[in-house]
Amino acid sequence: MLKRPDASKKLVREMSRLSSSGGSSVQGSGPLLPEEVIQPFRLIIHRCQRLYFHTGENTFKAVPFMPADFQQTLATKARLARSLFQQQAAQQQAQQASLHRDQQQLWEAELFASPSDRTYRTLWYGPNEMQLPVKDLHTLITEELLQPLYVSQYASVTIWFLEEFYGQAAVILGITAVALFITCWTAHRSQARLASLAAFSCPVLVPGTGSSPAPTTVSSTDMVPGDLVWVGNGQLPHDAVLLVGSCTVDESSLTGEPHPVRKSTFADGRVGYHPEQCQTSTLFAGTQVLHACGPEGCPGALALVCRTGAHTARGQLTRSLLDRSASLPHFNADAVKYIGCLLLVAIACFTWALVTLRSPYIPAGTLILRALDLVTIAVPPGLPACLAVAMCVAMWRLWKIGIDVAAPQKLLLAGNIDTCLFDKTGTLTEAGLQMRGMVLKPDRGQPYEAALVEQVASCSEGIQQNLATCHSLAVLQGQVTGDPLDHQLFTATGWQLSQDGREARPAGRPRQACAILHRWDFTAESRRSMVLVQALADGSLWVHCKGAPEVLEGLVRPCSLPQDYPQALAHHTSAGMRVVALASGRLSREPRDIATMPRAAAEACLDFVGLALLENPIRPESQGVITSMQAAQIRTALVTGDHVHTAISVARQCGLLPSHRPTAVVDAEAGVGLLTCLAPDRSFQVMDLPSLLPLIAEGGASCAVTAKGWEWAQAQHNLLLEQVLLGQAGVWARMGPADKQALVLRMSAPHPCSPMPQAVKGRLDSPSIKPAALDIIKPAALEMHKPSAPKISGESGRPLWGLGAQVAFCGDGANDAGALKAASVAVSLCQSGNGVAAPFSSQHQSISCMLQVLLQGRSSLTTAFLVFKYILAYATCQLIATTLLYSYGLRMGSYQYLIQDLFFSTTLAACLGLAKPAAKLAIRRPPMRLLSPSVYLPLILQLALCALMQAFALGILSQESWYQRPDRRTAAFLEARSPENTVVFLVSLAQLVMLALIFDSRDLHRKPFWKNAYIAATATKQCIFILYLLATDGERFSYDFCGIVEVPGEMRFRLLCLIGAQILLALSLEKFIAALLMQQPHKSGC
Repeated sequence: MLKRPDASKKLVREMSRLSSSGGSSVQGSGPLLPEEVIQPFRLIIHRCQRLYFHTGENTFKAVPFMPADFQQTLATKARLARSLFQQQAAQQQAQQASLHRDQQQLWEAELFASPSDRTYRTLWYGPNEMQLPVKDLHTLITEELLQPLYVSQYASVTIWFLEEFYGQAAVILGITAVALFITCWTAHRSQARLASLAAFSCPVLVPGTGSSPAPTTVSSTDMVPGDLVWVGNGQLPHDAVLLVGSCTVDESSLTGEPHPVRKSTFADGRVGYHPEQCQTSTLFAGTQVLHACGPEGCPGALALVCRTGAHTARGQLTRSLLDRSASLPHFNADAVKYIGCLLLVAIACFTWALVTLRSPYIPAGTLILRALDLVTIAVPPGLPACLAVAMCVAMWRLWKIGIDVAAPQKLLLAGNIDTCLFDKTGTLTEAGLQMRGMVLKPDRGQPYEAALVEQVASCSEGIQQNLATCHSLAVLQGQVTGDPLDHQLFTATGWQLSQDGREARPAGRPRQACAILHRWDFTAESRRSMVLVQALADGSLWVHCKGAPEVLEGLVRPCSLPQDYPQALAHHTSAGMRVVALASGRLSREPRDIATMPRAAAEACLDFVGLALLENPIRPESQGVITSMQAAQIRTALVTGDHVHTAISVARQCGLLPSHRPTAVVDAEAGVGLLTCLAPDRSFQVMDLPSLLPLIAEGGASCAVTAKGWEWAQAQHNLLLEQVLLGQAGVWARMGPADKQALVLRMSAPHPCSPMPQAVKGRLDSPSIKPAALDIIKPAALEMHKPSAPKISGESGRPLWGLGAQVAFCGDGANDAGALKAASVAVSLCQSGNGVAAPFSSQHQSISCMLQVLLQGRSSLTTAFLVFKYILAYATCQLIATTLLYSYGLRMGSYQYLIQDLFFSTTLAACLGLAKPAAKLAIRRPPMRLLSPSVYLPLILQLALCALMQAFALGILSQESWYQRPDRRTAAFLEARSPENTVVFLVSLAQLVMLALIFDSRDLHRKPFWKNAYIAATATKQCIFILYLLATDGERFSYDFCGIVEVPGEMRFRLLCLIGAQILLALSLEKFIAALLMQQPHKSGC
């Protein structure tokens, strides 16, 4: 029975003993790591990642996902376990007892790890659990209270209490408490959700040993790599490779794949094992086992644990969602710079006030407190609350339309996406397929059009047997389920599948049944699936294969291929059909060991038998979504594993490629580039690189690239060719999961901005390349990056430059998991509500969710900048007003501060955060930095206008005949109620409303303020309040609460005219700024 050590000290002692003996004592296996690495032993855990100290390199390195000897362990145990169960099935009933003893001895000697080896592995990999730290609200609040922004609030509130501004201090404390609670509650909720997804443990069944040969139940937290486990129905707590038996699993929570997936036994003949490369034999943690089928008399399928804890596929995805560095990297730094500049101004004003306000009527302590008011104004009290409200509102709106946000920090990144990649099947097209018929092998001299058969039942028995057996389907609760393509082809035959999935028979003809002996499942690398079956009627053995047409073209015997095979394939794929090639062959003799039969040996007898045609309808909303993104100058592209001609047809239907323009196809075969130009009428011509490249760069033709074509392009070491394909290709076909992930990473890699590398300049000056093509190398939107070195390198060490793009990916299946993880923003069309496949998961199977994420992302990004800009402007206006009054020996009243802080600025800022996103995407993307010209330029100019108008209002007041300037030698010095205070306060109130409306009116990514009911109603009430104060003449409310003194009506009218004049000037200034920014080249950071 597996036992978990009680304390880490016991593990360390055992580790020292193993180290002194040179490593593990398991037969045929060595230590997990070199001896010099583990002496002295030091291990730390950082962000759920276990790190060990490498004494040779004097640094901490990550513990490998799997033990170094796992490949050898897997090969040995897979061979022994399979041989053991085969012998057990062959024994007669009378001999089972002796076989059982042999079985027990064999498992004891070879299949099970020794206790010392398990202790060794437990030390390195720890318990099989991923416990994410979830801080309670008390801890989060305590940590947040220590943030600089909140610390400044404490100082401000303390000063206001000392100045007896009790009302304002109490209100600001309330606002701060609300902001604190919203921020901490959002963080706690996000942490708790991730922790609930990551934390899972359950009882697992392991083979018994020693005196207890029966299966034993242990906790999943005790499992380590190398342990054997019986797999039954339920959720998996670890990654494991299937040794004996088969399983049907639901991977929707991990990959977004909506259909059950069949897992088969691992073929130990493969060279090397990696979970991501052998997905058909790997059971991933977090997935749900729907049905497990093992040897007769066994409690389930037998599997070998390969990864545990945070090293599992689910653990790695969860850790990627914890990465908060993916949010805006410069936002906090830029915000500190803004507030720091305002603080410097406030400190300068504070120093000036100490010198200017000296008076014998004011105690020194009171003078210092009044001067410190200028410093407290520099840090706006409502900023944390308003930013938290804006983010929560955006997340709530996405949740309301069925989009779950697992990583809130990714929402701001969605505001600056410039490239959006889509999967085809189930994303741009419907998830289901429709069978259109079979193209059989025509008779000699007969065209392929004459060989089209619409009904599969009319085909030969061999073709029906091929479609009925060569698949990965399973039977669950009496229903055949699995991959949609396999399911459609199987359904078209009318055959039936047994409960265990090992026998297929035609309905009503049981004598023609066939048994499935062995499967070679479909993989992205092989692009084909194959099955070995036996006809029960005569015992003959048949090999059936199904896969990509170009792959089977090279596998089948050449004499079996029709002469017009390429033309037939091009005809149907160009029509948008999903084409699957079929091949079959009869084995002349029975192999000795079917389970270990080499794939190449089975494929040697294959003959081509026909093509299966399926249609994948386009989703109704796909074209509209693509058109909206392209209208906003967001690059869109299709990334699929289908044939390039099928992908081009679908792309033209969706609008990804123009239907009236030819498409340049970059393909390769055996390392040789195949460059063709496909016309809209489906005719094509062969081209060479010097003529094809300018055609693509100048827009004369759209571009489609296959995986092999992209490999060939990279092998040319031509930077211009790579950049043109990366920047112009609208279709990427025959892309496997690894290819999709590599493409996303390459597009996101830094761009080769000027100055260009010397090795590239020669190619750019080539006379065969038109000057327009150089624009692909240096798009203006990416010049801001200017990296000193690229992030990734090729196998030869050559730097791999990319586009520097912000890439979004939308997909729905397991083959998209790598791309979803690599993209800046990823949306998974996952019906499961607890998926971790991507930061955003849509419960509705529609790409319109990607459009909603982009709209909400842009709205959230601009809202964050707008709210920050407005609150900073309000603080500056208040600082200007207070400084001007200090120059007269006067001050603002406590209730006047309260009115400005609570009833005007904070209320307006909160309403700004409630604005809905624009109905469509704008061409210009929002800025990524607060220090961009589109943010600071209007802010500086509008604040300068506000300061000028406040000073001008005081100048108008000084020209009045009844006006007398305050005397510093009187006891009325630093009083709050005065004509100067009244003038400045009324003008500043009007400026607060005006700034909010003007800043919001120029925003292209949010609905204007007149469509925002909250801010429209709030601004209207505030304008009425200002007009009321201008119209009243010494009323008690305006005098006692608002600090408004009686001034002549003529002066009030002049103030109203001054406010109107500032509104006109501010609008003109905004138009000037907008025109100035439009003349500048569009950059993602502007």
